[in-house]
Amino acid sequence: MSIHPERKDITCKKCEALFVIFKKDFNCPNCGRLIPNNPKINMDFIPDTIGAMLYHKKRYGNYRPDGWYIGSMTEHLMGFAFDAFDLIENKNPKNPKKYLKNWVNKVVKIRNKKEKYLIKHVEDVILEMLKIYQDSGFEKYLENKYPDRINNEIKLTLWDKIKKRFFFKIPMP
Repeated sequence: MSIHPERKDITCKKCEALFVIFKKDFNCPNCGRLIPNNPKINMDFIPDTIGAMLYHKKRYGNYRPDGWYIGSMTEHLMGFAFDAFDLIENKNPKNPKKYLKNWVNKVVKIRNKKEKYLIKHVEDVILEMLKIYQDSGFEKYLENKYPDRINNEIKLTLWDKIKKRFFFKIPMP
């Protein structure tokens, strides 16, 4: 099972760009309009993404789980983050920042000129996460700032509980 957050996509009232807020005092990545700090929309995208990444890493061995449904901009950005940090750990580039900038420019595909801002938006999110990764590491970051979002043991999902209760009690011939 993969971890999906609540939908956190925001649409700019001025230019109708779709994006995810990932820090305070955020400006629209397309038109630059200041997005007011509103508790209802100012979500903790980066801590939620890091929490999901750590869960996936423990459970599946990679930040990106084998199955990842993309139904929102939030999930799309999370998918890019999963891939970016799996690459960083597998390739171990000398200059991760430069490597990730080049990678984002190759993998983020836009359909028209209106979506050009998305390349920079994805890059900004990934590089913000890279700072955390390099400074303290993801687990230390969550332990210090969001202790309720890290757990050293993977909690059993409902499906895991069902399997454990029913399938493992069946006597084998």
